[in-house]
Amino acid sequence: MAHPERLKGEPSARGPHPSGTTWVLVAALLGPCIGTGCRASGTVAPGRHDPKLLDPILAELGLHTAQRSNDGRPFHVLVRAVTREQFANDDYTAVAKLVMAPDDSVIKDIVVFPGQGYRVDLELDEIPEGIGVYGLYTGPEWESWKTYVEWGDALDVYLGPASGVFAAADIVPDPANAPEGSGETTSNPEEHRDVSQVSDEEAGDEEAGEPNNVLAVKLAYSHALTPPPSEDGSRPDRPVGFILSYERVLLEDWLALEISKPFYFSSGRLDSPFEVFLKWNRRFGQFEPAIGVGIASNVRVFHSGRQIDEGVNYELSLGVAATTSMAYWFNRRWGLELEVNYGYIPLAAEVEHELNLALGPLFAF
Repeated sequence: MAHPERLKGEPSARGPHPSGTTWVLVAALLGPCIGTGCRASGTVAPGRHDPKLLDPILAELGLHTAQRSNDGRPFHVLVRAVTREQFANDDYTAVAKLVMAPDDSVIKDIVVFPGQGYRVDLELDEIPEGIGVYGLYTGPEWESWKTYVEWGDALDVYLGPASGVFAAADIVPDPANAPEGSGETTSNPEEHRDVSQVSDEEAGDEEAGEPNNVLAVKLAYSHALTPPPSEDGSRPDRPVGFILSYERVLLEDWLALEISKPFYFSSGRLDSPFEVFLKWNRRFGQFEPAIGVGIASNVRVFHSGRQIDEGVNYELSLGVAATTSMAYWFNRRWGLELEVNYGYIPLAAEVEHELNLALGPLFAF
């Protein structure tokens, strides 16, 4: 099993990307004598050597992994020579088995550590139709664990969040070893730049795809731990309803602001709270626990009988609240969250302690 040489033992110059994705720059620099260059003219077809090409084809693979990649755990990256059809049919289990029993398609198997930069030299016997780069993460998310680079293409592909891969590929002839009269004798320095020189503007394309907003609609139940005594001995209210909430990520994998608007209904009253929480959250694979503190206000509207007895049929309150939740993400967009809130609510006559339970879907965008 081959291991890459680290880029001078340090991450890239711009550092790991805050979104937590893995960045892959595949710069395939063909060896001597590639005719006029497969990128420009396509005279060298996949699967064939140029007759003048005596040495193996050399390519360079650069990897930069962010600190969040694979939840901070090392993982394998497989580089394979594949066709587009083979790549489309690849499934995670079959590719993972190639780590222990590689076939002829495997060009390189490397182990990478999050937050580090690597450069790997690849040696090919023939020009493949395409290159498949596979990140064997603990929890692959849809197709974000693999990317396909067609030989001779230059492309950018965004493939997902924490378990995703961003690929930029450029395959050009090596002008220093091209035969005389072959055509291309100069090259753009940008085509040969180091993987550490990926610009912040290019990184912005990937960052734009990171969901920083979450909408939720949840079914909810409210229970007063210290219900006010009932004069007629009737059962205290047990309001049920729903919650609409919006969450904005302030610091990735660290801090978020949530604005919540519950509606609770019971036989005796309508509750219309408004809550604001500052939450700490952390993603562990597909699970995301969170805790937070905030303030909660409430407007309680009672049935008409109270207005006859007391002159008003509503009550205002303001208190403090705490929340804890556990979300499970099915993919980068959709999830399910269970939430438990506690409220300390001073009322006119006493302090009420409330416990609210909520469950519902999440949508990230």
